[in-house]
Amino acid sequence: FKPPRPVAGPVPDHVVPVLLRPTEQIQMFDWDLTINWVVPHINGISHARNISQSLEVDMEMVRACLRVLKHHGVLAFVDIFQYSNRYE
Repeated sequence: FKPPRPVAGPVPDHVVPVLLRPTEQIQMFDWDLTINWVVPHINGISHARNISQSLEVDMEMVRACLRVLKHHGVLAFVDIFQYSNRYE
């Protein structure tokens, strides 16, 4: 028996999402259509607002997708320090 995972907290606009698993492994699962659009844009450089603007998707939808991925343990958030930083 596994205890339930805690609910992921709110996602600020300025966090940089970093995948904890390879993109191919994440796309094997049946996710929501928006999550399938967002995952290829998670590159360790772009912050959440940047991803929303590049996809032309509402920021609330991107936040919801990132929150779901965080809840399932395939994503971590890193604070944005400089645009030149790259996290992998």
